[in-house]
Amino acid sequence: MKWSRPSWLRARSGHAVMALALGGIALIGVAHRVADQQAQDLMALHEDIDIIRISIERSLAPLQFPVDVPLSLAQRARSLGELDRAKRSAEQLVQRSTRARLETFYQASDYQLPRGAATLAQAIAEQRAAIKNALHHADPGLKLALQAGMRQLRTQVNALDDALAAHFVQRRNGLYRLHALMMASVAALGAVGLWLLQREQGRRHRAANVLRLREDQLQALVAAVPDVVALLDANGRVLASSSTRPEWALGHSSAASPMPLSEILPRTLCDAVLGKIQSCIDDKRVSAFEYQREINSQAISFDSRLSPLRGRQQVVWVSWDITARTQSERRAKVLGSHYNFLSHVNQAIVWIRDADSLLQRICAIATQHGDFSYAWFASRMPGQFALHAQHMVRANDAIDHTQHVSVLLEHPDSPLHSSFLGSDVLCLNLAEQPATTAWQAHLLRIGLAGLVLIAIRSDHSDSAPTLGLLVLHSRDIDAYDDEHRALLEEIAGDTSYALGRIRRDEERQQMARRVRLHAAALDATRDGVMVTNPQGIVLSVNGAFSQITGIAERDAVGNISFLRQTLEASGYSLEGIETALQTQGFWKGELLGRLPSGRMHTLALTVSRVVADDRAEESRVVVFSDLTQQREDEARLRRVAQFDPLTGLPNRSSLLSRLEHALPLAEQHHSIVALLYVDLDSFRTVNDSLGHHQGDELLRQVALRLSEQTPPGCTLARLGGDEFVVLAEDLRNNQSAMQLARDLHNSLRQRIDIVGAEPVYLQASIGICLYPEIQGAASILIRNAELAMFEAKRAGRNAIRFFTNAMGAAAVQRLAVETRLRRAIAQGEFVLHYQPLWDLCDDRLVGLEALVRLDQPSLPHLGPADFIPVLEQIGQIETLGDWVTREACRQARAWLDAGWDFGIMAVNLSPVEVARHPVEQRIRSALQESGLAAERIEVEITESGLMEQGDRAEEFLRRLHALGVRIAIDDFGTGYSSLAYLRRFPVNKLKIDRSFVAELTTDERNARLVDSMLQLGISLGIEVLAEGVETAAQASHLRDHGCKTIQGYFISPPLPADQVWARYGCT
Repeated sequence: MKWSRPSWLRARSGHAVMALALGGIALIGVAHRVADQQAQDLMALHEDIDIIRISIERSLAPLQFPVDVPLSLAQRARSLGELDRAKRSAEQLVQRSTRARLETFYQASDYQLPRGAATLAQAIAEQRAAIKNALHHADPGLKLALQAGMRQLRTQVNALDDALAAHFVQRRNGLYRLHALMMASVAALGAVGLWLLQREQGRRHRAANVLRLREDQLQALVAAVPDVVALLDANGRVLASSSTRPEWALGHSSAASPMPLSEILPRTLCDAVLGKIQSCIDDKRVSAFEYQREINSQAISFDSRLSPLRGRQQVVWVSWDITARTQSERRAKVLGSHYNFLSHVNQAIVWIRDADSLLQRICAIATQHGDFSYAWFASRMPGQFALHAQHMVRANDAIDHTQHVSVLLEHPDSPLHSSFLGSDVLCLNLAEQPATTAWQAHLLRIGLAGLVLIAIRSDHSDSAPTLGLLVLHSRDIDAYDDEHRALLEEIAGDTSYALGRIRRDEERQQMARRVRLHAAALDATRDGVMVTNPQGIVLSVNGAFSQITGIAERDAVGNISFLRQTLEASGYSLEGIETALQTQGFWKGELLGRLPSGRMHTLALTVSRVVADDRAEESRVVVFSDLTQQREDEARLRRVAQFDPLTGLPNRSSLLSRLEHALPLAEQHHSIVALLYVDLDSFRTVNDSLGHHQGDELLRQVALRLSEQTPPGCTLARLGGDEFVVLAEDLRNNQSAMQLARDLHNSLRQRIDIVGAEPVYLQASIGICLYPEIQGAASILIRNAELAMFEAKRAGRNAIRFFTNAMGAAAVQRLAVETRLRRAIAQGEFVLHYQPLWDLCDDRLVGLEALVRLDQPSLPHLGPADFIPVLEQIGQIETLGDWVTREACRQARAWLDAGWDFGIMAVNLSPVEVARHPVEQRIRSALQESGLAAERIEVEITESGLMEQGDRAEEFLRRLHALGVRIAIDDFGTGYSSLAYLRRFPVNKLKIDRSFVAELTTDERNARLVDSMLQLGISLGIEVLAEGVETAAQASHLRDHGCKTIQGYFISPPLPADQVWARYGCT
């Protein structure tokens, strides 16, 4: 029986040879390391002995001086230092010699060196102690003993050096023996290794022969397998490849020069295959997958298997062509999805009755069941060429790219534009066409190579107009053929038919709705509608017909129309109406008559002739509106337009009309026409005290009084408010007009009793304008009479004035001033100046008064006395007063913020402002906006303006006082009312009018009045300020008589804000 090597030995022989070689190398390395280590140890020992020797010699040097010379401290310190160094080296020598002995083979002589080093270290320590004692003893014999000890140390060092030499000889002999042993071991290992290599070489030769045999068998087997077979490693390198068709082979690789798959396959496919290879090797089982590869510009589909090689990081890859099968499966799948698409479209057609909803549903079906990525509908608005997109739907797995829609709509070469004139179905595979346009490149870039356009028509007819295109996007449409196109055309036809049906249903519904709407409109209209035949027989009526005429529908239908008799009774010719119907198609007229209900009505009639489409039937449609109420309302409106609703007197419009009629008659008859303009004095105050309801009753009583004094043939008119005008015609002289004015004036002075109120006594100002003495149009004459009335008021009221041409010139000038002031308010041309309020006792500033000025340098000067009355009369004083209050508060807050405590800020209120406008709210708003404290503001009200408030004055002042502001009575002493109010009113200051101060030093009577006012203020606890102080004498007199505060040019004129700041604020 032939012996054979064990399998483990055959498998590991190569490893054994390598281990032997490494073992020999390791032995040699160990020997060298031991030799190097021992050499280093000996050198270190020798260096330690040298250091000991040198240190001993240096410590002996100080001891060589004469015996009788004692050691100095420095010498002792140097000797001790050197001995310490020698001792440390001796101790280190003990340690090293001991370690060297332990690291080598044991020998008896190895103990001599460490023992000698230990003895030397002890001797050095004893010698050091002896030298140290020399510090305390100066005996000469001691120095000789020290020298002898040092020489003994030198002898011990020499003995230690001899021991080290003997130790070195022993170590060298040991190393020689170790090297010999190592060389013998290496030689033995080499012999064993050579024997093992020879045996392994023989085994490999026999295995190679067997491997060549198996490779030949495998090549024959691979050549017999169809399509592609390849051997690949784990990194995807093709080690071998074979194919029945050379163009399908995976390169020309061999084991010697493998080709990576990345140089053969596209990157995406290569990455996928590498992943499959790794999975196959890791899982150790066959992996199956399909892939597509482009060969010679043709896409070939393959089915493949990967099989791992046991014990190796390699796989066998077998692939075969399945292109025909894939195309057949894809065609069947697409065809199935299209049948599914068609089926669901027909279901949607059955259930959906709205065109937009149907198109939206079809787009959704295309993405859900038709295997399309996007679906949308492109259409044109009526009368437009541009396309727009509707009903866009995206499949769930499609990437959200909607930009392609706008690209297709906007690009002129897009097939969307041409498809409106082409076939019903257009299928494009963009991947098979060169991408020469932007829209093609864009669709290919986002992976939408398939494009299907289906024309949707308005009905199922080739001649029907195209409504739009159903646009379908897919990844590709390779499998489309005539059968697919037929299905898509069927979808197009069914959808077009459904849209046509929906359109027809909607038209029918719209027609029905219009019929119902017309019927409901006719029945709901307020106009009566009646349909008759040409003979006048009523065919139909609406609800309003019965409401207007009182005839029920059942009584009217089938009978002769009641209008025939009513028209004839009103004088209309039925033949004439019929002629108009035949020639014009309609007739209009207005009928006043008595209806069957018994009431008189005014009806607006419209009769129209209606002919059927086939002209076989003709009828009459009568529409009539009841104008009775409208005519009555018009009459009332005419009266309202001509008469005052409160008094029943003619109004301005009626007065103008009558005056325009009277002027030519006066020219013709050489008579005089007089206009008497009557305005009640202080009526606003009376009206506010009575209340508006009783104020209206007062105006009615005034109208009655005036009408009683108005002669027959004259006209009394009310223009509004408390203004009345009497138009007197056919007067012979001016005295007649004056007498009439006196009669009117006197009638109003009589007591007027009003229920629920105290008796009222009135006065009136009357202006008279006479024609033809004063020429002008009717409106000018009324205006002239008004100007004369204003002149009467300026004369003190309760007066009568005739208009003169001088008044006209003044009116023109006044109009120019009004225009100038209106522009100044609009353009902000008013400014504030500030006049100091001065404390005479402390000689300091205690406040400022804000005074408004008109800043128009290019125009004649207008002072406050000129423009304030005009602003009051034109109703602009409130606007100016509001601005003054806000600006004064703003400036005061600014000065306080800048650190200047100027005291109080005084602001004037016009009597008209107080009487007509909510002053409290305005002041509160100004304080809130500026942030100014209320106690910083002092409101100045003239005494006369306060008296005009009557009983309202106290309430008004208390509301102001509740705001927290100070209250001053301006122009004190000029009023005519009782001074008792001072005890009740919450007044903080009295301002003596400048007219009293001006003659203070020249008129003794004036001086006594001023002194009385000062004493009155002191007794009531009210501060008194004198305004208009211009001289030192006036100031001295006022100070001497108890007046603490003054204001006037003696201190400073009113100054702009910047000058006030420069004079007082900076200091």
